[in-house]
Amino acid sequence: PAERQSYAAMMRDVAQVSGGVVRMGSGTLYGSIRRMVDQGLIEETDERPDPALDDQRRRYYRLTGLGHRVGAAERDRLASLIDVAELRELRELRELGLDLGLVQQLSLTSWCCSPIPQRSGASTALR
Repeated sequence: PAERQSYAAMMRDVAQVSGGVVRMGSGTLYGSIRRMVDQGLIEETDERPDPALDDQRRRYYRLTGLGHRVGAAERDRLASLIDVAELRELRELRELGLDLGLVQQLSLTSWCCSPIPQRSGASTALR
């Protein structure tokens, strides 16, 4: 897994991946890290980069075995939710008598060619 250079880089990544919908402040990030450590999902590591590139104030973390398992379980849970939503949508479209092949083509075109919509002024913090 890619390591993050700094807390600021992690906050920028969250904003970028979410299309700007989620904006994480430093307090939220620090609180999330503390909770994940307390829950055994991540652990602080003594492994450090080249001393010339390091700052002794920095803390380094890595996923634990439990963290990997919880992450995989959450990925699977979210994939299942998406599957259920897609099946419901297909059932509704079928009931309306729409051509599912055409609908699928339009959905793929819309998905790959449209920017992620952003709600104006919306900001979501990770819990």
